[in-house]
Amino acid sequence: MRPAAGAVIDVSRPAGEIAALVHALDFGDYWNPVTRAKLRIGARWVLVGQVQPYEGAGGQPGEVLANTGSEIAVQVGDGALLFEGLTDTFGRPLDVARLAVPGDVIAPLDAAEIARFEAEAKAAAKADKVWRVRLAGVNPVRLALATEAEVPDWQEVRFDTPLTRVQSAALAVLLARQSTGDAEADLALGLDDGAGLLNPWVPLRAPEASLDALETALAKAEKAGAFARDLVARAPEIAPPAMPMIALGSSAAPVPDACVNVRLADGPLTVQFDHARLDAAARAVLTARIEALSAALAEADASTPLEPLLTLPASERHALLEGWNQTDTPFDADQTVHGAFEDQAAATPDATALVFEDKSLTYGDLNARANALARVLVGKGVGAGERVGLFVPRSLDMLIGALAILKTGAAYVPLDPDYPADRITHYIADSGAKLVLTDGGARLPDLHLRLHRPAQGCHGLAPQRVEFLHRHGCGGRQATRRGVARRHQPVVRHLGAGVVLHAGARLQDRHQRRGDEGGCLAGQDRRGRPSDRLQPLLLGQ
Repeated sequence: MRPAAGAVIDVSRPAGEIAALVHALDFGDYWNPVTRAKLRIGARWVLVGQVQPYEGAGGQPGEVLANTGSEIAVQVGDGALLFEGLTDTFGRPLDVARLAVPGDVIAPLDAAEIARFEAEAKAAAKADKVWRVRLAGVNPVRLALATEAEVPDWQEVRFDTPLTRVQSAALAVLLARQSTGDAEADLALGLDDGAGLLNPWVPLRAPEASLDALETALAKAEKAGAFARDLVARAPEIAPPAMPMIALGSSAAPVPDACVNVRLADGPLTVQFDHARLDAAARAVLTARIEALSAALAEADASTPLEPLLTLPASERHALLEGWNQTDTPFDADQTVHGAFEDQAAATPDATALVFEDKSLTYGDLNARANALARVLVGKGVGAGERVGLFVPRSLDMLIGALAILKTGAAYVPLDPDYPADRITHYIADSGAKLVLTDGGARLPDLHLRLHRPAQGCHGLAPQRVEFLHRHGCGGRQATRRGVARRHQPVVRHLGAGVVLHAGARLQDRHQRRGDEGGCLAGQDRRGRPSDRLQPLLLGQ
């Protein structure tokens, strides 16, 4: 036997009877095949988890005696009860403080309401199994153009194009596909007025095959009927679904909590927009899409495939293909990476440039050390067109070495100390490096130079336009991949376009590798390539 009134609490009943109802319908974390005890507070439906006696007395049954922010005390037929564990009908937390205030009255149920709730509960129970499976895989359609708002502001727009009911449904389906790119997204199909125990909408994942196929799917969904409001809260395997932002329905009232509502009716197309969540620019984009889709649908017959009708408005197509592709950005074609760094060092010499573990360097210090090392390299015969290996783990020295090599006009060849010896040997031979710069801890052939620790204040070298090598590797086996040249200009151009890092980014990376506590400089490259660490330095802090 199912609970009376669909387990809607009648506040005129005795406290013991209400408490017994709430306790009997508490299934904990298990599937609840019956229903949940619930209160109707104004136009809100609230699920009740627990109930306790309350010391207090009020006037008429239903009077709210207290609101603690998490529970409410209510006068009932022969005493007072404290209602606890209050959630919305999907089992989500509620802002209880805004539900009711002392002195408000929760209306008792009348005979007509009890009969309606019992009939709705009986009908919904038959569909529990189907909807329980369907809701577990719901994928609500989202609109990137929408914002959040507490109070809706629905405004209706009538379009000149007359459509049939199924053409209007097709427009909603295509609008959702066009706005999200997701063919598996669910719309909200409004089926109920929302005043009773049935959820006012059900998810609709309509086919795009043809108008005939859509009409069949629509009829099937309408015949299945709405699911019980509390079904999601009763099924622990179902996560509370978000509300689909595009809805369709036959009622004059929009489906609650959607952003766009398409009226299912024969005649001029009618669409409602929530102005509180869609600004003028968003509505203009959606309106242009609706006009283009409705014009295409008006010419379609029952067997016409729907997907080919997904055409963009001319204005949006122009913006996508031409307007947003105007990416030309002026930049200094003669600038180099190390030249850009020197400009930044001159502008902010005392700003922190690098952070590694407990050590740091300012831009001035980093530039001075790189300059001094560059002069040592020049003294070793390094110059424009040369290649210098950089065999240094992630550290301050890695960036000092890279900048120093660039300042000589040479190209650096990154050599990861974690690579196997045969690969390092191949990279040195393949690049033609005449010198390998190390921190002194690496075991390499005799051809190497320990990183020099110069005094501060050394003068820089004139920057030159040359390439620097970047050992991505391309083709061949892992150990024999060939080097790839990467030039200064693309990096400088990226900086001019502002696509590397925003100015003000802290140049510190707490990324840990292989469980070691190893800091590295700004960037996200897991191999720690110096080129990826250099780019943020050019933007400053």
